[in-house]
Amino acid sequence: MDDIESCFLVGGLFGIFIFWIRWYSMFGFVNRLISPFSQRAVLLILPIIITAFIWHILNTLSSFDVQNNFTYLSFYLVMGLTWVGITVTMIPFLGIVPRDDVVERRNQGAMWAVCGALLGLTFCFSGGNVGDGPGWWAVFNSAGYATLTFFILWFTLELLTQVSQMVTVERDLAAGWRLFGFLTALGIILGRAAAGDWFSPVQMWSVFVSHAWPALILTAAAFIIERACRPTVERPALPALPFGIIPAALYIGGGILTLFWAGPVL
Repeated sequence: MDDIESCFLVGGLFGIFIFWIRWYSMFGFVNRLISPFSQRAVLLILPIIITAFIWHILNTLSSFDVQNNFTYLSFYLVMGLTWVGITVTMIPFLGIVPRDDVVERRNQGAMWAVCGALLGLTFCFSGGNVGDGPGWWAVFNSAGYATLTFFILWFTLELLTQVSQMVTVERDLAAGWRLFGFLTALGIILGRAAAGDWFSPVQMWSVFVSHAWPALILTAAAFIIERACRPTVERPALPALPFGIIPAALYIGGGILTLFWAGPVL
């Protein structure tokens, strides 16, 4: 590990401390009278699952010189946790404030939306680690393509449908489930698009675009479904199962199907 990578490792460890200690302070140290533990449990467990998932990807699908090398495995794990920790701070700009909406307002729909964002961002970073490459900057570029596209498409859906308002203001649990499914599926598609051996920035961008286009179809489908599922005066509260959980499952199922369509990483 060279001096630059050592500096990144130290900075990443500091970033983990800042972002994830703050995360657990937001959701862990809360008076039960303000927010029951059951409403926050998923957000406390999910970072552990994310850590295990990134570690598994690094051990099995990363570059040959990373697998079974504990130093580099640790370096990229730290990089991944820092990446997710930093990018998750962008969620409030998309209309959902985790602390306010989940803890103070006890909004279960917002909780599921935040979970979807965490998973989607994890998949974006993890996909950038799949395949052989010359170093950390290749991972940075590949995961960067996926993460930037993730936020652009989420912002597009928000601009067209104001789905976050349905989650936070209308307290629509079904909308929270749909956003969970959309963001999770979006991360799956874009993470797969970011995967592959690295040869050059131009080549990687070409590969990314050739595999990322289903994300546009997903966003278009989400736009249509959000417009169809918008609460009205006649039906102000839509049941979560048919209008939330099932669409979320369809989104995620579509994302998984793109993995089979794309085939093994070359």
